[in-house]
Amino acid sequence: MVEVTEAGLRVGAAASIQGLRPVVRAIIEELPEHKSRGFAALLETMSVFASTQIRNVASIGGNIVTANAVSDINPFLLATGATLQVMDTEGKTRDIAVEEKFFLPNGQTSLSRGDIIVSVLIPYTTEGEFVQVYKQSSRGEVDRAVVNAAMRLVLTSDLQIVSDVSLVFGGMGDRPLLASRTMKALQGRKWDRSLVEFACSADMLPSDLPLAPDSQGGMVAYRRTLTLSIFFRFFLSVSEKLGRIWIEKRPAL
Repeated sequence: MVEVTEAGLRVGAAASIQGLRPVVRAIIEELPEHKSRGFAALLETMSVFASTQIRNVASIGGNIVTANAVSDINPFLLATGATLQVMDTEGKTRDIAVEEKFFLPNGQTSLSRGDIIVSVLIPYTTEGEFVQVYKQSSRGEVDRAVVNAAMRLVLTSDLQIVSDVSLVFGGMGDRPLLASRTMKALQGRKWDRSLVEFACSADMLPSDLPLAPDSQGGMVAYRRTLTLSIFFRFFLSVSEKLGRIWIEKRPAL
């Protein structure tokens, strides 16, 4: 089931990744660009998800409950503030926000025993909101990420000051991790090059995403460097989009 609602896109938990792609693509074409930026990021995420054979059987709900530390889908859901509709063994439903405490260490979630995910609600984005996803792996298909990330930025109405930001990284621990200290410190700052230098300073992103020398997966220095380069790519991507928006809003001579 895929349903366009007033709050966003509701996707049935059993919907396959491959089957969902053309549906999301069609919805993006019908919506205003600013409203569907999150869906465009979801479409990009699904395009680098494993291979066609796996996408034909893999589902959104299966990815959530597997809670893999390098899941391609879960960082996106965490960054965009998705909401799960869950049913318990008595048939009662409730909503659960996909937030920092939802994913627990070692492939666990905060779902109760017997809970079943019914659907996932992915909210619309606003004019000052931007969402991007990134995946760095050794191969283009059928390969887990070395590091992946989902990032969401909300700017004030003048499109200059950070109102809210979500920076979620996979491959930097035993679950998707939020760079919480950096996220808090960026709020209220102007979106310019000085923000990049600040976010990448030693007590920001590197401090939020530490890796022990013997961390599983190895390549510790490489993975730490990737987190900084991915954030820089996010800054460049958003800045390019802001440039186009400002050009469109410029009064005609």
